[in-house]
Amino acid sequence: NPIDDKVDPLVWTEQELYGGLTHVMLEKEAKHGIESMATYPGEFMPTFNYVPCWHNICGMLTESASAKLATPLYIHYHQLRGSKRGRPEYRTQMGFPHPWKGGWWRLRDIVEQQKISAYGTLWAASKFKPMILRNMYQKASNAIKRGEEEAPYAFIIKPVQHDELVQYKLMQILMNMGVEVSRSQREFTADGVAYPRGTYLVFAGQHCRPYIVSLLKRTFYHLGAFSKYSDGTPVVPYDLSTYTIAEFMGVRMHEVEKPFEGAFEVLSSIRYPRGEVADKAPNGWLLDGSVNESFLGVNRLLRKDITVHKVLESVKAEEKVFRAGSFYVPKQNDIETELDKISKRCHIVFVPAPP
Repeated sequence: NPIDDKVDPLVWTEQELYGGLTHVMLEKEAKHGIESMATYPGEFMPTFNYVPCWHNICGMLTESASAKLATPLYIHYHQLRGSKRGRPEYRTQMGFPHPWKGGWWRLRDIVEQQKISAYGTLWAASKFKPMILRNMYQKASNAIKRGEEEAPYAFIIKPVQHDELVQYKLMQILMNMGVEVSRSQREFTADGVAYPRGTYLVFAGQHCRPYIVSLLKRTFYHLGAFSKYSDGTPVVPYDLSTYTIAEFMGVRMHEVEKPFEGAFEVLSSIRYPRGEVADKAPNGWLLDGSVNESFLGVNRLLRKDITVHKVLESVKAEEKVFRAGSFYVPKQNDIETELDKISKRCHIVFVPAPP
């Protein structure tokens, strides 16, 4: 505890079903020391088993104690102890009904534990197939309804970005995971702010609402009984403290707190801006250093032994200011073809440098 409140409760209760039946099979086969609902927090978990939960699919982790690769270990009972997270004592408790008493621990023990766990999960899925399929529909419906009835209602990608290309990468990442990205067909207003036609946004009322909100909404650490020890010391978040990919990528977004209206279309694909190279550039070209893809383009130029310089002070060209840290590609023999190829592949613009 606590668990992620963005995830549908049916996911958590289904995981109890899978875990409970698997635990029964392990105990029946005399596999002791099995623990559930402890150590790993249900609020912040590694995404390899959390992404399914955000898509209304049970994502569970089974983990066995290490045998030092394949070397048998002997563990004395007095070496066994509790854990700071969820197991204050090494004794019987609801999530730990049959503690292991120590002894030899081998690779064979790990293999048998994992085989039984896998078979237990498959058996549970086959036994309750009709219910699980109905629940998938119910969880998706719940997510859509929740996204339409409570904030945040949408996440708007602000029209002005530090690096325009990164917003397209973010949208592509979301679409690759089944998220619908929309574009406004006319001006609209949300939370009192006017946005122009062509603004991109992600509505929260989708089947994968937990995924959308987890990746785009700002994260604040919950201060309460679960987030501190009995002496008041804060409990450090497990492995990570946020999934907010928009912040990682530097994409400026607005969380919409109130319902709003407008005309929007769902994108079927992402169209990146077209890269280009200025034809008439007797003094060479400038490349914007604030664009991430410029670094990719420069590295490809260097790989082709094309000379590139770093701009040490601001330069104005084509009504745009190229700040210090931008790149200058001097005129060289027969490089236009390579520049054109890189501009299209990286979606970057080579602007003619001033005299």
